[in-house]
Amino acid sequence: MDDFITDYNDDNIRKILDEKEQYFKDNIKLPNIFINNINIGWKSYPLIDNYDGTYFHIISKSFMNQDISCCPNRVIKCPRMFSYNPMMSDKYTDRQKRAICPHKIQCLYILNNYFSNTNLLIWSRSESTPKGKRTRIKLLDKERKYIVILEVKPNGTILFWTGYPIDFDYKIKKFEKEYARYNSTGGKTYICSYKQKQGTPTSK
Repeated sequence: MDDFITDYNDDNIRKILDEKEQYFKDNIKLPNIFINNINIGWKSYPLIDNYDGTYFHIISKSFMNQDISCCPNRVIKCPRMFSYNPMMSDKYTDRQKRAICPHKIQCLYILNNYFSNTNLLIWSRSESTPKGKRTRIKLLDKERKYIVILEVKPNGTILFWTGYPIDFDYKIKKFEKEYARYNSTGGKTYICSYKQKQGTPTSK
């Protein structure tokens, strides 16, 4: 397991974010991840105060009703709000406000070699949005209670969208039911792998 930090505060949060972003780039944002022989790409933009946008989304949580307390049942101490929270500023008023979450930072290590886990539950789901229909692939690690979301673009490109820890068992059961329904209707089978490939695929 990754090093366990229990004290996140205003004095060390920027140092932690910098170190974890480098860990993300070196161990997680890799160019050789495939699903059903399609290379998984990574979004290049937007940058969040010069941090990788995908990384920042993974280590932050939606800001709703001013409740940004740490996830329940976790031994992590932190202030209710860090003085540094770039996605809480008016600069990003066109995007949903998000707050840095120490628990999500701590869970980042789970994504290391995530796609080599043969016990992942993988299924896809199409849904309508104001911008049109979209398809997302979900990859659930039941044992470590973490889920990764990929998005399938109209041209067939598959992008890593986000990932997050699941802190309640009822949510795990909800995903299991969704997976079971998918399989019962003859849903497509997905296989993940790491392969040797030159170059880093990215997409805006």
